[in-house]
Amino acid sequence: MVLGKHHAESAEFAELVLGKHHAESAEFAGLVLGKHHAESAEFAEVKEMNNVNDITADILNAAFKLHTMYGPGLYESAYELLMQIELHRSGHKVERQKAVSIEHEGVVVDNAFRLDLLIDETVVVELKSTEQHPAVFAKQLKTYLVLCGKPVGLLINFGQMSLKSGIERVVNRYEGPALPPRTGTPKQISASSAPSA
Repeated sequence: MVLGKHHAESAEFAELVLGKHHAESAEFAGLVLGKHHAESAEFAEVKEMNNVNDITADILNAAFKLHTMYGPGLYESAYELLMQIELHRSGHKVERQKAVSIEHEGVVVDNAFRLDLLIDETVVVELKSTEQHPAVFAKQLKTYLVLCGKPVGLLINFGQMSLKSGIERVVNRYEGPALPPRTGTPKQISASSAPSA
């Protein structure tokens, strides 16, 4: 992970990457792990969180690089492709426009929504390129995280003059199953063939 000097020294950047709780926690920042911790569930959780934080740091580095190079004027689809290129070059598995199906009362709805980017099967990235930054963007991402059972998402709105004001880190604290359990043989329908209201 390579951070620019101004980002590595920035408490605000650390908060974006780690989330407010971990960025303010001296215990988390100063954690020294001995051999006996390596076998504990606590260590596994810290290791997983570090992996998520490494991934989100790489995502934010790519976003800042692209916003610096191209500014806020491109279409969302262009930023999406450029993010895919940058993150792939950084060694990440990147799935773009990943279709997600949901089940509702025994009926599977194919392509209920699409994730702009899914990084390393762990972090969902929702991209926007708008001047406005309404709260509904973060709510949409939170819903995606719950339905997919993913721990963290980043909302990145490239349409902002200052990219920092267009970034939100959303954490999924939902403990239930990723999708409701399937019962019987569900009827398959696609979003385009769903009955109209």
